Amino acid sequence: MKKHFSGIFIAFYLLISVGCNNTELTGTSTLSDASKTWILPSWGGISIDFVDSSNVKKTFKFSQVVDNPNELQTYDCQKIFFGSRCYQFQTQSISLIGKWVADDKKDSLVMQYSLVQTDVPNNITDIFTVQLADAGNESVDMIRILNPPVSDSLQTFSHYKDSLTFGNTTYKDVYYYEETTTTPPMSVYYTKTNGIVAFKLNGRTWYK
Repeated sequence: MKKHFSGIFIAFYLLISVGCNNTELTGTSTLSDASKTWILPSWGGISIDFVDSSNVKKTFKFSQVVDNPNELQTYDCQKIFFGSRCYQFQTQSISLIGKWVADDKKDSLVMQYSLVQTDVPNNITDIFTVQLADAGNESVDMIRILNPPVSDSLQTFSHYKDSLTFGNTTYKDVYYYEETTTTPPMSVYYTKTNGIVAFKLNGRTWYK
């Protein structure tokens, strides 16, 4: 009899320890139409050449744009008697990646665009990021809060110029960020019409 009760106790202990983790979906959200204009579908599945002042070329090959309307974010978990209960919110994200790899495979650069929603469930915010990362994972990130709108003066990781010229082309409405803490320093320049139009790396400027 004692052995029988011991078995029941062990089974009950395992049930409590493993438990059952319940999830509850409490709401959904999608990116605003204005936010979605920061990544154009036409940028996906193409190759883009960047050159420097000596006409040395780096060709970035871009994936297709990934639109995920069912991204689940867990924002609260609570322990219950038989495990835990987690609350989730369904959001939307959009991303695009382009990559250049040197012929000898010893160097590479990655360009990434992403639109995500954060601060669920009460203060949902659309955030846009442009990232340039090198083979050593050093990166420069231009980040903008899109919705609710934030004035340019408050965008800590994004600056703005009415126009900038790279090579023979002048671009209007250029957003950019310069990262001085990386080794080497890096900068990235972006427009809503053209995506990344230029970047700086190792003291050299590369442009479309």
